[in-house]
Amino acid sequence: MAFFYSAQVDIGSPPQRVSVLVDTGSSELWVNPDCSSAPTESQKRQCNSFGRYEPSQSNTPPTGPHGSEDIKYGDPSDASTQTSVSIDYYRDVVSLGGAVVANQTLGVVSQSRGQTQGILGLAPTLRGQEPYSLVLSSMAAQGLIRARLFSLDLRRKGDEAGAVVYGGVDRGRVAGGLERCAMVDGLEGERRLAIRLAAVGYTPGPGEGGSVRRWRVRGPESDRDADSGASVMLDSGTTLSRLHADVAAPLLRVLNAGPRGSDGYYPVPCSATPSEATVDFTFGGKTIRVPVSDFILDMDGSTGDKECYAGLVVTESQQILGDSVLRAGYFVFDWDNGAVHVAQAVDCGAGGDV
Repeated sequence: MAFFYSAQVDIGSPPQRVSVLVDTGSSELWVNPDCSSAPTESQKRQCNSFGRYEPSQSNTPPTGPHGSEDIKYGDPSDASTQTSVSIDYYRDVVSLGGAVVANQTLGVVSQSRGQTQGILGLAPTLRGQEPYSLVLSSMAAQGLIRARLFSLDLRRKGDEAGAVVYGGVDRGRVAGGLERCAMVDGLEGERRLAIRLAAVGYTPGPGEGGSVRRWRVRGPESDRDADSGASVMLDSGTTLSRLHADVAAPLLRVLNAGPRGSDGYYPVPCSATPSEATVDFTFGGKTIRVPVSDFILDMDGSTGDKECYAGLVVTESQQILGDSVLRAGYFVFDWDNGAVHVAQAVDCGAGGDV
């Protein structure tokens, strides 16, 4: 089960266009996955359609390879999500949305397992110190943006496109003010684009009856700030949200989810998708309301009938809010000040970048 948000990048000269996954859960830019390792035939075809970068065809000229790296992805507690790539590092010119980044280091895959698309990682490195200038750092160092900051607006299901704004904020896509949330470490103390989730909730739609429900979220006992919420990573590279059992349970109950299937997903009645109810996520003083129609994922079953699933699964590892939640919000990731600014996403026209 997957939907994803991708961006076009041009690498080398003349430019070689490649579609890459926009990923706030990792830091590396790499391309050219081994499409033969894709899980299904349709994914292999899709993988081949995303384009490739061939260093030997660039006139910049590129330099490299400069060392190599093995990278693992996925939830450590869920083997079905785990993938990996081995990359060789090259340097070449990279263009993103009109910004031309000179001499950018990127990975070119030598071997991969389970990956079907390259990745544009927009998170700080987990190592705490950049092994090379990451894309956002390069943009700032070369004067393309004033600060290592970017805004993400994924947009709802059915919308044609979202937006990434490097170095600014589109005020026309923000409802009300932005709530500043301090970045916190991941579950194992590593650097992440993570903030504290204070509560989850459910707001019935008009005429549905019932009252607004809210369940407080606490961090682990070892966390001195546990009362202010638990660490959740904001990960645009993950389709489903992944929450601990005690956090997920009340949401699954209110959605009338059935027992978890062998695939790890929780089936829900498709009749719930027209509802105007919302599933709610609170960060500090700001609540992001996700329409149930967006939070429930529908797909064709093996018999041709539509099947519906909750947009979350249970994990014992790092809690993650994936696309099923992020698509309802507007998020400003400020590396330099260690903060994420959060708002409900709206479309009020072109508000301008600041």
